[in-house]
Amino acid sequence: MQSKDINSLVFINPSVNMYKISRAAADFGSNVEYMFTGELPGIRADELFYLDENRYLRTNLPGVKQKSRDKNVYSFKSGLFKRNVIKRHISNICDKSLFPNVNYVDLQMMAEHTVKEHLPDLKAPVLNDFGEVTKNINPSKLYITGWLPYFTYKNKLEKLYLSAFKTDFDAKKCFGRDYVVFFSDYYRVEIFAKDDILYTVGKLHKHILDKLKIKLPFLKKFEFEEIYRSEISRNCYPWAMNVTSDNLLIINDYSYFGLSAHMPEDWYHKAGRYLCTGIQL
Repeated sequence: MQSKDINSLVFINPSVNMYKISRAAADFGSNVEYMFTGELPGIRADELFYLDENRYLRTNLPGVKQKSRDKNVYSFKSGLFKRNVIKRHISNICDKSLFPNVNYVDLQMMAEHTVKEHLPDLKAPVLNDFGEVTKNINPSKLYITGWLPYFTYKNKLEKLYLSAFKTDFDAKKCFGRDYVVFFSDYYRVEIFAKDDILYTVGKLHKHILDKLKIKLPFLKKFEFEEIYRSEISRNCYPWAMNVTSDNLLIINDYSYFGLSAHMPEDWYHKAGRYLCTGIQL
């Protein structure tokens, strides 16, 4: 991945998995930097829950672990053949799993649940928004992120809507530090609370609360005011993708923002080496 003109790797809004990749890259001799942007508050969770129309689970999904831990997770370079292999792989797992609309990140999260560790305190600049990053791209640095606070049609990134709702109940007390993923035949949505604000992430942006109120009837008792909405992009394929320029890369860090799946140790090693050299082991 890295050319002779690149002398630093900059990890933007790093998750636990991105941080581990950065340490592997540092072991290969790369200079590593970090920065944060202000679109989303820091997310930490004590529990991860999966819900569908009938079930409420917080344990590893039976049968997924053996199916999802395959060699395709190491495919850092894309290609039509690999893309088709991954699509067939996901389709096969979805048919055998308990949840509809599952994606490749979900599969890895379900297979290994989540890491219990948190991101260490990093001395890093905090920018107002991601636009400050794109306006000041340094050609001698490679910028790496796990998600974008805007949508780009380049490549085939997953388009999602991030919404924040002010409520008339204590959202933080209600949801605590839990991160919940809802699945149905028609939609998939992530939900969490931070500083008494309720956040949702999903492909639906209209009537998302109506859908949640069906699953969580107690929400019907309360009022919600949408105070923020934006389109975001995620990379749900194993390989890295260039975004707008060769110096901005979006990777699949197998995370819901700061909440990361526990990946095999050699995955971090291979990802770090790829970012430094473009060579897959």
